Amino acid sequence: MKEIIVSTGDIKQNYQVLKPVFLYHTVKYVKNDYRGIEVERTLDKLIEKFKDKAIEFNGDAILFLKVDIKSKPEDNNQFFISGTLVKFK
Repeated sequence: MKEIIVSTGDIKQNYQVLKPVFLYHTVKYVKNDYRGIEVERTLDKLIEKFKDKAIEFNGDAILFLKVDIKSKPEDNNQFFISGTLVKFK
């Protein structure tokens, strides 16, 4: 499988911007997850889905990754991930 680079910033390689990409996901709030282990596991899975989206659109990397997580103990954890899909020149 193709290796997709994911970065929270820019990289030192020439690339062409393909498109902005987004992913939204909610999961049931896990009580007593004080260390954030469940949140971290969910985030890892979502980043893998993000990489699949990059492959679908023939990209090589997702740059400027941004993750927003909103936890509501009475409800759900909401994840919103965005980034810029690029193709190397």
